[in-house]
Amino acid sequence: MIDHVEVTIAIDASATRMSVGSINSDKTSMTISSGISQDDRQKIAELRKLVKDDLSEYYDTDFNLLRWLQGHAQLDVTEVARKLRFHLKARKSSWDFDSIHKKDRTHPIHNHWRHGITGESGVLENVIINIEQCGTTDYNGMMECFSISEVMKARVYDLEEMLAQCMELEKRT
Repeated sequence: MIDHVEVTIAIDASATRMSVGSINSDKTSMTISSGISQDDRQKIAELRKLVKDDLSEYYDTDFNLLRWLQGHAQLDVTEVARKLRFHLKARKSSWDFDSIHKKDRTHPIHNHWRHGITGESGVLENVIINIEQCGTTDYNGMMECFSISEVMKARVYDLEEMLAQCMELEKRT
């Protein structure tokens, strides 16, 4: 029995935005706009220029920068760059975000935190689906046994693995 299923849909690759478009009545397909607009390309170039000193070769993709711009659309590009710079410095820390997904999933917390399922939709083109069965995960018990830093280290592995799959799909499309 599944107590709770969390589903995250990341719209990436040639589908850079999920529009308000149409969803068929059978719920199996939707309209997704494709391509990066000229306006977005200009903002991406501006953001890249502002953070170039902290931007790793691995993370330096139009889509990664576009996600930051879309996620902080209410801010001007300089403020987005300020926030992104904090993230980029964390990526370069001893946690080594850029390559953590290449290592084995062996943190002691992973014995108690089931691995989610991440992969291409199979129904919608250029869509990554992440399903995490977290209903049986004892978060309180984890917090009593491990520091928040250790919980974050364990979680970052799964999130970076999902990002790597998104980036791989983006490369192919």
